Amino acid sequence: MAFPRIEEVEALKKSEPELAQAHIYAQHVGRASELGGGLVEEIAEAVEEAQTLQAAEKAEASAVEKAAQEADKAVEERHAEVAAFLKKHGFRSINEAKRSFLSSSYALHRAVKLGDARMVELLLLDGALKEQKESGLLSSGKTAMQLAKNGKYANPAVLRVLSDMENRSKGA
Repeated sequence: MAFPRIEEVEALKKSEPELAQAHIYAQHVGRASELGGGLVEEIAEAVEEAQTLQAAEKAEASAVEKAAQEADKAVEERHAEVAAFLKKHGFRSINEAKRSFLSSSYALHRAVKLGDARMVELLLLDGALKEQKESGLLSSGKTAMQLAKNGKYANPAVLRVLSDMENRSKGA
């Protein structure tokens, strides 16, 4: 095995201090004694193994960072989609009631009434409260789950999302 040149060791000292120390130690041991030939090989193998492990750790860290960036992007996209839905339907925020003459409605209820299972899920992920009830002269005072189960707005896909999200929150 060829030992690194001084410039390489100096560069390594700056970027990877532990590896540089191992290289220097191996170099000194190799020069100090002919008896340590096997030891030098062991040290060289250990250094090589450390470099391999370090490369694997860097690759894993890179993969984790990439996954985190993708997750952040997905959350941003979800927030944007929810914001567009809120704006389109006249809601100021997810859990703030939209009030009209003697009644109030919530974004989650609107998504249920539209049969939009995806938006129901996005609203719940962004913190919509399932327990809120609509109110008013013509409103039934039902929760989103009650709307999805029975009557005019019954929808199995929406009901499944509401049930799944409820089960997730109980399991958490």
